[in-house]
Amino acid sequence: MLDVDFLIENGKIYTMDTNDTWYETGSIAINNGHIVAIGPSHVIKKQYIAKEKINADGKYIFPGLINTHTHLFQTVLKGFAYDLHLHDWLNTVIRPYIPHLDAEVCYLAALAGCIEALHSGATAILDYMYAHPQPNLSDVILQAFDELGIRGFLARGFSEKLYGTNKQMGMVEEREDFLADTLRLHFKYSNRIWLAPTAIWNMTDTGLRTVCDFAREHQIPITMHLNETKLDDTFCREQYNKTALAYLEEIGLLNQYFLAVHCVHIDARGATTLKRNNVKISYNPVSNMILGSGAMPVAIFQKQQLNLSLGTDGAASNDSLNMLETMKIAALLPKVISHDPTVISARDIMRMATIDGARALGLEKEIGSLEAGKKADLIIYNPLKPQSFPMHDPLATLVYTSNPTNIDTVIIDGKVVMTGNRIVTIDEERVLEKARIVARRFVKKIY
Repeated sequence: MLDVDFLIENGKIYTMDTNDTWYETGSIAINNGHIVAIGPSHVIKKQYIAKEKINADGKYIFPGLINTHTHLFQTVLKGFAYDLHLHDWLNTVIRPYIPHLDAEVCYLAALAGCIEALHSGATAILDYMYAHPQPNLSDVILQAFDELGIRGFLARGFSEKLYGTNKQMGMVEEREDFLADTLRLHFKYSNRIWLAPTAIWNMTDTGLRTVCDFAREHQIPITMHLNETKLDDTFCREQYNKTALAYLEEIGLLNQYFLAVHCVHIDARGATTLKRNNVKISYNPVSNMILGSGAMPVAIFQKQQLNLSLGTDGAASNDSLNMLETMKIAALLPKVISHDPTVISARDIMRMATIDGARALGLEKEIGSLEAGKKADLIIYNPLKPQSFPMHDPLATLVYTSNPTNIDTVIIDGKVVMTGNRIVTIDEERVLEKARIVARRFVKKIY
């Protein structure tokens, strides 16, 4: 028998691999942060002996969920303002507060946001950090990731101007400063860093072309808000006499290393452009609904076989970093707009939240499914809760009738981060209480 760090035994395992393999009574052997073996319990138990065992009898094991778009600093602004269109919301909720951000606020906001994310089963998260009124705010978010144990990535945001105002509001930076800081982060944190020009209408043509060149030179992926509202196309037609997608394709921004966020106002022709360039998509249905931006054309994108992942967006435009909630809304919204309940399935949503999310981050060979050789990022789901009883179809139950009380255990990189619905890497209550005090003090600076 072979020694491993630990065994998860006797669970019902949904691997989300290419064949949708599942085990009625399965076990997973984990060593050095990776899955060594996965299969029927009676087979795995004969082959491996572990220092530690987790009995998942009666529970379900799924790959960890992957949140491909959020803004963690917004956690301190959760629930602050409602019933506003995107640009009114930006000018009311976001821009006035950004100049007052500091390291303590960003650090605690990231911790609090990731606590919520973990409780909803998220094991990986891409934070789109576009607020830089002080140096090195990105570093404290990465510090929060490491202390909590979540698999965290940071997209270093950049705005050259703010559409609709001449004020900088702590967001506008000199191009050279942005590139220098991104390079510093890239050398320090390697493949955990992304580039994130905020939106077409906050950038110049020279700026976007420079970002493209920089990304190619240093092999850094790019993510960007795209066609969240109709402004992208309106702006590009006025400035460049073409649609936003046509412009981005022309300058070389659209490629397999580009993650486009929102993509609400895109038609079939635009979907063809995205597919031609192998662009990945982050679908953020909750914030799109709250801000009245519209609904991403899921059926059109599926017809093109585009890679769709899921994002919560920031807590100030979602009021939640709950991936379970996002999964349910992501399933319901296309059914409503198409008047067709068959347009998307629970399996489709689960793949968006796992293996397709991994593919969006360029990590499909490492995470997103439970397979030997991949990193051990997984969740153990307890179905014996009122909302999830009875569990006739596990995937449908996970998507449509779950809440964070179902997430019993979270394992990331082979380490137990949460067990018994309690995070073990930090003191949750202490962090949340401190974050509450800091958030109130922060909001009072303006409100």
